[in-house]
This record gives sequence, structure tokens and C-alpha cells, in this order.
Amino acid sequence: MRLEEAITAYRAAREERTRARVPLDWAMTQVNLGTALKVLGERESGTARLEEAITAYRAGLEERTRARYRSNGPRPR
Repeated sequence: MRLEEAITAYRAAREERTRARVPLDWAMTQVNLGTALKVLGERESGTARLEEAITAYRAGLEERTRARYRSNGPRPR
């Protein structure tokens, strides 16, 4: 299943994109992980994946604050 592969990939990406080294990139990885977990959780019975999604979203939001985003500005594409 592609979503499970995405979840595995996002979890692996956190090994390289660490919170200490690149906090905003780590936060985006957390948000992406949360999204994949949410979509998978909506397709499954039970709430375990949805609870994991909430945890991932909250972790990402700890770094992606308005104050920090404003001080760093949008990243060039």
C-alpha cells in the first residue's frame, strides 16, 4: 500500500532531517507524516493511526510557529 510506504519514508526522513539540525524541514516532515497517517486512519477501523497523526501534527507545529516562520520568512523555491 502506498500510504504505508509513505509513512515508512517520512519516518526514515526524520533520521536525516533532524529537529536539531533543520527544525523547519523536520516540522514539514512531521506534518507530511501526519497527513499520511490521517488518510490511512480514515480508511481503517479504530483510532490508532488518527492518534498518531495528531501527535505528528502537534510535534510539527511546535517548530512551525508563526513567530518563527515570520522571522525566517518563506523559503525560496
